[in-house]
Amino acid sequence: NDAVQAAADVQTTPDQPERAHIQRWGLLVVKLAANGNVSERVRKVLAEHAAPTPSEQSLAGLVSFYTVGPCFEDQQLFKVQLSVAPPLYPIAQAILTALTEIGGVAKFGKPPRSSPQR
Repeated sequence: NDAVQAAADVQTTPDQPERAHIQRWGLLVVKLAANGNVSERVRKVLAEHAAPTPSEQSLAGLVSFYTVGPCFEDQQLFKVQLSVAPPLYPIAQAILTALTEIGGVAKFGKPPRSSPQR
């Protein structure tokens, strides 16, 4: 998906590492809100969040961690990991729903550390 790929392409800068997390968040929100394969209800939630958000500074402190990158074994699959403050929980849920609607799989918690845990 181009939304996930665009977010994965955001580079972290050493002087402002938190900025990349916010940029990834913004890219996914905007691109998923415009994706025709995402349900209208979810697109509306994402678009309503994106419309009044004027700057990256308004999300500072709310988006703690947001990474997107290809999986180790299959470079065509991407892993999205996020941690946000409670005011963004509904938006994070909308992002997860959108990602599952376009073919993703939601997994929560810590990843397995060994083959018996998988």
